[in-house]
Amino acid sequence: MLSHSSVGLLACAFLLRAAAGATFYVSPDGVPGAPGTIEHPLPSLAAARDAIRELRRKAPTGPVTVLLRGGTYRLAETLILGPEDSDVTYEAYPHERPILSGSRRIEGWQKAAGPLWTAPVTGDFRQLFVNGRRALRARTPTNGFYRIDGLSSQDKPFLLKFRGDDIRKSWAGRGDVEVIALLAWSEIRMPIAQVDEAAHTARLTGDPRPSNKEKDARYWIENAPDALDSPGEWYLDRAAHTVSYWPAPGENLAHDLAEAPALLQLVRVEGKPESGAVVRNVVFRRLNFRHADSAMPAGGYADVQAATEAPTAFEAMGAEGLTIEHCVFTQSGGYAVWFGRGSHRNRIVATEIFDMGGGGVKIGELVVGAPEPSRASKTPSPTTTSTISGWSTHPPWACWWARAAATPSPTTIFTTCFTPPSRSAGRGATPPTSAPAISWSTTTCITSAKTCSVTWARFTRWVCNPAR
Repeated sequence: MLSHSSVGLLACAFLLRAAAGATFYVSPDGVPGAPGTIEHPLPSLAAARDAIRELRRKAPTGPVTVLLRGGTYRLAETLILGPEDSDVTYEAYPHERPILSGSRRIEGWQKAAGPLWTAPVTGDFRQLFVNGRRALRARTPTNGFYRIDGLSSQDKPFLLKFRGDDIRKSWAGRGDVEVIALLAWSEIRMPIAQVDEAAHTARLTGDPRPSNKEKDARYWIENAPDALDSPGEWYLDRAAHTVSYWPAPGENLAHDLAEAPALLQLVRVEGKPESGAVVRNVVFRRLNFRHADSAMPAGGYADVQAATEAPTAFEAMGAEGLTIEHCVFTQSGGYAVWFGRGSHRNRIVATEIFDMGGGGVKIGELVVGAPEPSRASKTPSPTTTSTISGWSTHPPWACWWARAAATPSPTTIFTTCFTPPSRSAGRGATPPTSAPAISWSTTTCITSAKTCSVTWARFTRWVCNPAR
């Protein structure tokens, strides 16, 4: 048993540690309830967040650092950070590579007919990865496209006129065989409800948008059981709760890693800008974010340009001074990052974003004319002080961010200030050939040579003036 003097010394040490800030260690091999030291690390970011909250309940605390050892962290749920989680840096342990994944391993594979393997699954998912490679959801044609016969439909629900025997009656009514059509700057993705083989028409489950007009538009079919006809493809039978896969050359599901997303979102920062309770000074550094899924309503959707309604792997509302630095966002079905209402002075620095189903970074609100929250104090509203969000009275846009491949500056993120292609549509603006380094200040983005104000006219554009 500790003496009174020993207890007093420990208490003093704890208070000194709290006052000076603390460092917690996290490892995939960590144990729940561990102290979070390098010898006895915690098992997850959520466990580290909760340990920091407990530390702060006991004593005032300076900035805290969480160091993540290398390996894969499969998130049991979305990591949610509130105002009480401010002033924390989450970063990779030096020279190690932590991966924050929203996926679950698929196990129990059995050899099936021909080249196929099958495994039991729970839930729904729209992506599959084998040995770190994105597998192709079963589609027909495997390469290229079919063509709608003539002008695309404005019927409600959508009536697709197909050619020959491109669409089969056996696909109708299953609820999981989808048409993906590329129409005038956006796409539709809808299950097949009815097929009239004599008339060569397929009735889909949803309505088109008025802008969805195109003659001889391209389309393909996904997740039909008989579309699983090539190596590297997979098919999900929702009714049977099984997934089937045709291994690519060199793969063996008896021991290879197969994983599918189980989360739509990996991280959500939940400030309350209406009351001034924002999340401040949170840093994510040298972390790899992957395997957030996409979502589709039961009736499918007719997308808008830039797929602004797509889910986001990392969402921040009411965030100030948040930094995402030297990170990677990949292998996810929506957008990478969304800075929304009441967010100020946030930065994305030297971060790679690729292999995403929706786009890169969304900035601001998605509702035209949405009122911005005002603060209880006399501080200007987020509309006038926001470094990344704001401009909510203008139509929404989604800037396309990417890594500058040959820029030596530590800030290697740029934006075209054009909308990216809609999900899988292959449409939209092309990234510029040059990629200036950018940091944000109010409504301007500062490069090494120029000050570029983002303005809204008919289209978003750069307006560049000499640097001041």
